[in-house]
Amino acid sequence: MSAEDNSLKKKYGWLLSRILGCHPEDLPTLPTTAMELMEMTNQSDASAEDLVKIIRQDPSLAARLMRLANSPAFATGVEVTDLTRAVVVLGFSEIARLAMALTILTAAGGDRPLRRRMQRAKLWWHSQVVGIICDALARDVLDWGGGYYVFGLIHDIGKVALDSHRPEKFTEVLNTIERESVGWVEAENKVLMVDHAFVGLSLLAYWELPQQMVQAVGHHHDPWEAEEHQDIAGMLFLADHLAKTLGYFSFDAEKKIDLAAILDERTSEFLKSRGWALEALRSPEVRDNIEQRIAQVSEEGF
Repeated sequence: MSAEDNSLKKKYGWLLSRILGCHPEDLPTLPTTAMELMEMTNQSDASAEDLVKIIRQDPSLAARLMRLANSPAFATGVEVTDLTRAVVVLGFSEIARLAMALTILTAAGGDRPLRRRMQRAKLWWHSQVVGIICDALARDVLDWGGGYYVFGLIHDIGKVALDSHRPEKFTEVLNTIERESVGWVEAENKVLMVDHAFVGLSLLAYWELPQQMVQAVGHHHDPWEAEEHQDIAGMLFLADHLAKTLGYFSFDAEKKIDLAAILDERTSEFLKSRGWALEALRSPEVRDNIEQRIAQVSEEGF
């Protein structure tokens, strides 16, 4: 690790310890599986067998990956019967990203018991829906191809960390949203002086994950701040917004938020600069495609 990288890690570690209310030594750590996945994906000669070997070390992760691989979220039309087949059907990079995402989501919550189980389940469902929309937009609208589901899956990782490590304050945030009908960022800054997107950015940066992931997650509410990754952050913003307009919120309290107010002048200018028109994304064809995929996943119950 270079001196600059080590300095950044210390910086984000200090910030996280203040935000999450814990000693730096008690911060969430990146599991061995995730570290091995990162190291492997940086090797040009890594094989499907190498990837499968790492995933199989974590039976829970392997089972969740198999459910995802067989879900309509990816619409492969092919039954995936084992991990090797999953790599063949979905691709090495897609499976590696999904394995990483599922691992770091678990790590963000640490080993603490789940609180408000129904609410956490709703957050997980919202994240899956945003992932489905990311994939649909990337493939069918933006013509970027696959590999973007994972961004939706982890975009709210900051909420997971706050829910686990600052449960009382997180409850206060939810109550503020419910009582004042304000958005997440406003409520979190009022209660915590920081929002979940920055927590997500800090956590992913502390874990030294790829900047594409760090910036997209960290700026999914202000994509124009995502340096050279503004397009992916912008797509993530759109997917999150579309999920909410379709009624897929991360928590019940969000139903009172005025979604139109989120699309302020700065956001509208950014979307216009990219040639992205919300009217086109809300077209019956796009919405029907997304709703059909979401409904299939819901029926499958993965």
